[in-house]
Amino acid sequence: MAERRIQKISPTSIVTALIFLFSTAYSEPVFDVARFAQDSLVRIEINYSIRYNELQFVRGDSAYLSVFQVGAFLEKKGQITASISIYDTLIIPDYSITNSTSYHFGNIDLLSSPGCYNMEIFFEDKNTKKRYSKREKIRLPDYKKGESQLSDIVFLKSVADTVYPLLAPNIDPTDTGNYIYFECYPKEKTDSVSLDICISRRGKRGDCEKKSFPTSAVIRVYHSLTLSTPSSGEYTVSARKGDEKTSRDFYIYLSPEKELLLDTKKAVSKLSLIASSTELDSIRNARTDKEKLSLWENFWRRRDPSPGTVENEARDEYYRRIRWANEHLSGLLPGWTSDRGQTYILYGEPDEIEAHPFELNSKPYEVWYYYQLDKEFIFVDKTGFGDYILYYEK
Repeated sequence: MAERRIQKISPTSIVTALIFLFSTAYSEPVFDVARFAQDSLVRIEINYSIRYNELQFVRGDSAYLSVFQVGAFLEKKGQITASISIYDTLIIPDYSITNSTSYHFGNIDLLSSPGCYNMEIFFEDKNTKKRYSKREKIRLPDYKKGESQLSDIVFLKSVADTVYPLLAPNIDPTDTGNYIYFECYPKEKTDSVSLDICISRRGKRGDCEKKSFPTSAVIRVYHSLTLSTPSSGEYTVSARKGDEKTSRDFYIYLSPEKELLLDTKKAVSKLSLIASSTELDSIRNARTDKEKLSLWENFWRRRDPSPGTVENEARDEYYRRIRWANEHLSGLLPGWTSDRGQTYILYGEPDEIEAHPFELNSKPYEVWYYYQLDKEFIFVDKTGFGDYILYYEK
């Protein structure tokens, strides 16, 4: 059977397609886990976030209330060894905020002895009883015995006097408030400790900086996430002390407006799935930055399903899907340009994915089902490098 290409959605139907999926799909809470030393124990810092429009708010006398529970536990050989659970209430005076895509952030800490465990983190909306959970294996090093002298890395963002975690770190390099935080637990008795901190794009040499700190039992390091020549893509930030290293991956993300001015060709190409050739040419050929922005804003204003509100759900959802595709579906090509990525951008999260990574008589393939849309897509990895090509579309 011949390979197929994804059909472009006409400009008149893109709002219907995006908003239909936007209103029926949901985004789960995002959890981020980091390990730190605390005396002879290990402190597991669990940061979480969830969109306001994913919570159920109940109307009170003068405000709208959402009640939820967040917790985590460690399990070893069938026994729970440590646990924490908290209840929280959000009180929102303005109904429009309850439907926004802004995030609520929170944090819980779990203390445990070193060792290897199964860990489960959960979030439950008490108004709907909807429960989300994430389960994974976790190793807690014995920092006291010197198994590790470096903690995990946490991404932070500073706005005015408020610092909050970046849980799914999409970093805008033009912002000056992006940081990493980690701790060092040196064992030597010297006056100072040297650390090498590097930021590198995947597969390329990075920008490195050697920093010295006065020796103490706990060295707390804040380091600005800045790049000399930033561009969109996957990066790694690492800290090294001697032979030991701690690292985290992140994605450089330019806002659509900033990308439009810094890399017009790429920004316009990202609209090609939903824009007409006339619309693309008009933005591409604009003579000034002001004209580009005006045409881009008008493009999305025509597709805004709720013009009377601050949010433009079609625009926000479209770029959220591009970011997700880049983070999860990149291979030989950037995620948003791949067949799976473009399918996700146009139709959203599938209702079901059949993954067949190890088949004796065929290449690896995936089947994506969209039951509500009566659509089915088959993607085949012909190269074996995760570059799935659209093979069949129903």
